[in-house]
Amino acid sequence: MKRRLFKVTMVLLSLILIGALIVTSGILVKPNFLTQDQLTEIPTYDILSWQAQREVQLTEDVSNEVGFNDPYVIVDPYQMNPLSAMVLFHAENKAHYTVTVLAPHPYAQLVFHYDKPSGFIQLPIIGLYPGITNQVKIENGTQSVTLSIETEALPSDFQTLNLIESHPDSMEPGFTLFVACFDHSYTALIDQDGAVRAYFSNTSFAHGTSVILLENGHLLATGDELKQVPYNMTSLWELDWMGKVYQEIEIPNGIHHDLSLLPDGRILAASNNANMFETGTREDVAIIVNLQTGAIEESIDFRTLLDEERAPYN
Repeated sequence: MKRRLFKVTMVLLSLILIGALIVTSGILVKPNFLTQDQLTEIPTYDILSWQAQREVQLTEDVSNEVGFNDPYVIVDPYQMNPLSAMVLFHAENKAHYTVTVLAPHPYAQLVFHYDKPSGFIQLPIIGLYPGITNQVKIENGTQSVTLSIETEALPSDFQTLNLIESHPDSMEPGFTLFVACFDHSYTALIDQDGAVRAYFSNTSFAHGTSVILLENGHLLATGDELKQVPYNMTSLWELDWMGKVYQEIEIPNGIHHDLSLLPDGRILAASNNANMFETGTREDVAIIVNLQTGAIEESIDFRTLLDEERAPYN
């Protein structure tokens, strides 16, 4: 009986050992001679190229017969901000267009002005309400048209917002930008009534890092290429609230937490040491980035300025 029990125990231990060796070897998840033929190459994706193709497609979708009084409207044209839309049509003459996103209160209403030549016209619209049919009024100086633009409700995993108290008459004009942290929330614009008026559906970018407003009205935020879990990103995006990206700057050692616009127009950002795995440290470098060229022009290594073992060192 004891001998039989010993044999069973040894068999079980051997099976457990073999299983542990298989799991730790990585053969179940890493390519090997058995799975090599089943691998599928992931296609290269570049957001600038995709958006350029998207704009060509939009142009082709709008015929020359589409005019101001019955324009072509597409919600979330760049698939980045579901509370945005693009109004497209052809015009025979140049005009000044006034676009008004109607709201229950004057302070929550958004008005945009565009000077456009004749030809193919694109009028961006942001600030739509989620889950309703929005009313958007467009004027061109001689004519006026009011469009009904329907939007989807907020995602089921959208962060909960509770308006406790608001006094719009005492507030600065404009909306409030909430920057998301990690993947359980969205970067969003909130109006004076606590309503979401824009958000980025791409939850991989602009997370845990400052979003700053540039002098040209564009936003600057980290891109969606992850350097390290959970918030070090390897690129900067210059984009607008439609989600159109105007340039992408690669940052090899990643950016985290903070960006700042310097008086000379360059960007000061928190980054990492190029040899972080050798040094065993992280988030100990500041960089200065030229927005025009994308070059990292200066790198400040705080390991050369501060004693790593100073009190209270842990």
